[in-house]
Amino acid sequence: MKLERVHVVLLLALFAVAGLGLATDTDMDGTPDVLDPCMLDPTSPFPNFCDSDMDGYGNACDADMKQDGTVGVPDFAVFSSAFGETGLPGFSEADMNCDGTVGIPDFPIYAEQFGGPPGPSGLACAGTIPCP
Repeated sequence: MKLERVHVVLLLALFAVAGLGLATDTDMDGTPDVLDPCMLDPTSPFPNFCDSDMDGYGNACDADMKQDGTVGVPDFAVFSSAFGETGLPGFSEADMNCDGTVGIPDFPIYAEQFGGPPGPSGLACAGTIPCP
């Protein structure tokens, strides 16, 4: 019951900010940038909120599975070893699209991020673990 109240308060605050025109939503996914762990990913909010490693970057924009600040070969080793894993609700950090399975649809999401940093994220705590 207490958690439900927190959600209600957060939603009311979100609507108040949106109503004042203060809620920028760069990727137009329905999540204001300040609450969006994947600010440039226009997919639905649910995959954006899947953050398996709790670093403040949603899986859809966080192929940095080794937490070293760059998506590279060591991250691919994690991705390839997780290939074929399934299971909900605990998404694997290699489940880039948060559909419950690490598979072929996740590879282009990973590949697009190769060589770059995770993010961007609108969460102030992004890059630290845990980032609620």
